Amino acid sequence: MFLRNLVQRREIPLKIAVYLPCAGVGDAMVNLKSLYALKFLYPQAILSLVVKFDTAKNLFRNVDFIDEIIDYVEALQNQIRVFDVVLLVMQHDNLRAIQEVKAISAKYHLTTFSQGLLKKGILFISGIKRVINPYWKQNRAFMEGGLNLVRSIHKKHFDKEILRIDYSQVLLKRGEKNIVFVDEVLEGLGAKKYLKIIGINPFCITLKTLSNFSFPTWLGITENLAKAFPNYLFIVMDYPKSGAKFLGFSQGNIKIFKNNEDLLNLVEFISRLDCLLSPDTGNVHIADYLRIPTLEIIRESAKRRWQGGGWGGVCECVVLPKGWQEKEGEFAKIFLQRVKDFLIQNLT
Repeated sequence: MFLRNLVQRREIPLKIAVYLPCAGVGDAMVNLKSLYALKFLYPQAILSLVVKFDTAKNLFRNVDFIDEIIDYVEALQNQIRVFDVVLLVMQHDNLRAIQEVKAISAKYHLTTFSQGLLKKGILFISGIKRVINPYWKQNRAFMEGGLNLVRSIHKKHFDKEILRIDYSQVLLKRGEKNIVFVDEVLEGLGAKKYLKIIGINPFCITLKTLSNFSFPTWLGITENLAKAFPNYLFIVMDYPKSGAKFLGFSQGNIKIFKNNEDLLNLVEFISRLDCLLSPDTGNVHIADYLRIPTLEIIRESAKRRWQGGGWGGVCECVVLPKGWQEKEGEFAKIFLQRVKDFLIQNLT
């Protein structure tokens, strides 16, 4: 509630910035609610998203409640503008990220208190207010932790207004170019011949071996599903830098979608799916936002921080415990059966 007086007595619009130092699609998506909440709670404020990477700029370029998306270097070079508050919404346990956000000119700098830094003997950090996040009460600590940061600006105002927020109004607008791109892709894949379209994402860029099946395992799962559900189209989702080589499939209802660098094409494509199967990665968080039924595999240690379901749709997960790699085949069978059950329960 450290900004309460500033908020109440303000005669000119607040200048609020959110600093996102991460490159991941999932990192951006789990903070979309926090960005919307800031604009809802302080509608006259100028809301700036400061980024180090182009991911959020690509993904959020048509989001109308974000007033500007600026590069971190640009924010440092602007000696005239001083934000009223800057929120560091990710990497609060990273000293470099904390020093980076402190370098942005602002009256207040705000982030989440880090247990990780405390374990290293770091209790106090000058120049930044750190807020305790009750992660032990949360099922999605990153998404809910961002909202907890927003709450700390003015708790009474937040608690009074938060239930009025209609997150269905959060729009990741796609342009005509994105719609046409996906129309042409699906037409080329013969999607109209099938009752349902199932997206299968076998890739996970971060922590590949810790939180994802091997590529051949995913292909085997795909072949099995395509045989079991011949009226469904299964589309394996590829991306420009995957390096994956597809040698052909035995089932004719398996196709490949390979996006270009435009992330709004990916958003539009996922919006056309009836279901998504994926490891815990950015695609899951896009599908979660779009309320596309999703079944994900996720590490046990990541479940309470990253799992989907935060937007009110159907998102279930198969949890991979520590050391699961030694029994990958067994967990693949468990996942396959869960998928079959999931498709029957949610799509028929």
